[in-house]
Amino acid sequence: MNPADPLVPEIVDLRDFQFMPLDVVRLRDSSLMLEVSGEEFRAAVSLWCVSWHQVPAASLPNDERALANYAGYGRDQKGWKKVRDGALRGFKLCSDDRFYHPVIAEKALEAWQGKLFNRFRRECERIKKAAQRAGIQPDYPTFDEWKQYLAETGNDRFQRMSQGTDDGRPTNVQRESQPLKGQCKGEGQCKGEEELQASGSKHSLANPHTLSGLDDRARACALLEQASGKSVNPSRADLAQALATGITPEVLADTAREGVAAGKTNPVAWAIATAMRRAAAVAGAPSRAGVPARAPTPSELTERRKPIDPEKAGSIVTRVLEFLKS
Repeated sequence: MNPADPLVPEIVDLRDFQFMPLDVVRLRDSSLMLEVSGEEFRAAVSLWCVSWHQVPAASLPNDERALANYAGYGRDQKGWKKVRDGALRGFKLCSDDRFYHPVIAEKALEAWQGKLFNRFRRECERIKKAAQRAGIQPDYPTFDEWKQYLAETGNDRFQRMSQGTDDGRPTNVQRESQPLKGQCKGEGQCKGEEELQASGSKHSLANPHTLSGLDDRARACALLEQASGKSVNPSRADLAQALATGITPEVLADTAREGVAAGKTNPVAWAIATAMRRAAAVAGAPSRAGVPARAPTPSELTERRKPIDPEKAGSIVTRVLEFLKS
């Protein structure tokens, strides 16, 4: 049987991602947890961590000496052979002569999607600034268009090849600008031409034009960054947990705006924790008359905390005293 195609494209590079997501329930219920020895388990986890920072991510070389070293056995090939089968459990040798782990590949592709979206945002910001200098409306690509262009050319700087003048000179504004450094933050990036005309100089990444093709985690990162002005790591474990419980990216973004308005120093972490707490309250609260209970909204909580008007309070006390005397 011929080896399968690689599970991750060769371009996927996550060496700048410090954290690797760990699906604790999936691991807890896996056959690896139940059937291998302690040494095999330790070596397996070591190989997972190494594979996360290989290129492509989620892969390992088909080299026994390298594998022994990555698993913590160094030159001890005899010791490595004793644990090899358990340590490589789940890994599959593919047609590029590298081992891939399907679960780690799944997590790597999710993280890569988020990383690509950050690069896409920077390109949209560059296009916007170049268009402003040229005095024209920017022509933004969709996220899918930009990804296809990147795959075909290896270049982040998007250019519509069909654009040009009668004399053959390109008119695309990208050639007149320099790439930005760092990540773009806050409002105002990557909006389509029609939306730009409708909203003037205000831009937003959180619109269907630029968010098409994104999974929930990448969309949540984009919306949270727009709401909080803070960079969001797609590999955050608490973000993955919130999405797994059914909390939508839009709810997380709305909650982050609450955190910003309340002056929270870390509105992203606060938003994720608060959204999960509210969801748990809704799920655990009893219902009456067949109507599901819900957690109070922020406005309702604010209303409850308002101080009582002294005049109203005095009037209430007076009426109570009169009732008792009667």
